[in-house]
Amino acid sequence: YSMVYLAKNENPNFLEEAVQRFGDCDTRLIAASFRTKNDVVRAIKSGIEYATIPPKVLELAFKNEFVERDIE
Repeated sequence: YSMVYLAKNENPNFLEEAVQRFGDCDTRLIAASFRTKNDVVRAIKSGIEYATIPPKVLELAFKNEFVERDIE
């Protein structure tokens, strides 16, 4: 396992490049240091299999304004 820290990384393709570099070996990547819902979406789309996500960001990732509106 290897940690991949996203916050303050200026390379917009950082996660994708990490997955490409280590995707074919036995190393499993764990993404960390998410700040926004979009960070979570980027990690999923890039192929990251594991992540540490703060509860606040995880809540935002699953929040859907249309579902909230219908519930109310």
